[in-house]
Amino acid sequence: MTDLRRVAAATGLVAPIVAVGSFMLATLVSPSFTWAGAALSDMGRPGEPTYWLFNGGLVVAGVVGVPFAYALAGAARNAVHRAGVAAFVVAVVCMGLVGVLHLPRAGHGAVAIGHYLFATVTMLVWGAGDLRAGERRRGLATVGLGVGHVAMWVGWGLTLAPAYFAAAEAAGAAMFAGWLLGTARLLSGSLSRSVSPAR
Repeated sequence: MTDLRRVAAATGLVAPIVAVGSFMLATLVSPSFTWAGAALSDMGRPGEPTYWLFNGGLVVAGVVGVPFAYALAGAARNAVHRAGVAAFVVAVVCMGLVGVLHLPRAGHGAVAIGHYLFATVTMLVWGAGDLRAGERRRGLATVGLGVGHVAMWVGWGLTLAPAYFAAAEAAGAAMFAGWLLGTARLLSGSLSRSVSPAR
C-alpha cells in the first residue's frame, strides 16, 4: 500500500511539469500567440502548429495527475482534507478535458472555468484541513495561495481585462502547479521516511 502511495505521490510531481511545460513550450513555438492578445487555448485550435503539443500536454497531465488523489486521500487527516481531495479530482479532470474539448468545441469554456474554480477550491479547502489538523504554517500558506489566486483574477478583471488573458491564465496555472509540486514533495518525503529501515 505504501509503495502505491509513493507512486501516486510521484504523479503529483510529474503532472504540473507536463502541463505547464507543454503550454509554455507552445508559447515559444507558436507563430501567432501573443501574451497580450490571445488565450492559452488559442494554441489548441485545429490547424495550429501547437495543436498536439498544447492539447496533448493537458490530456497527459490530467491522466497522470488523477492518481495523486490517492496520495492525498492517504494523507487526509479530517473531513475537510477529504473534501479537498474531491475538489482536486474535479480540477485535474477539467484540466485534461480542456485538451479534449479544445476550441472551438462546445463545453470548452465550462471545463476551463471548472479547472480554475476547483483549483482555487482545492487550495482553500486543503489549507483549511491543514489548519484543522494543527498545521498552522502550512495551512495559512495554502489558504493564502488560494486567496491569492482569487485576488489575481479579480485584479486582472479590474485592470487589464480583456487584454493579457493568457498571462492571467498562466499565473493561475503556476499557482496551482506550485501548490501541487510542494504538496507532492512533502508527501513523497513523508512516505520515503516511513519505509526507511531503522538505523
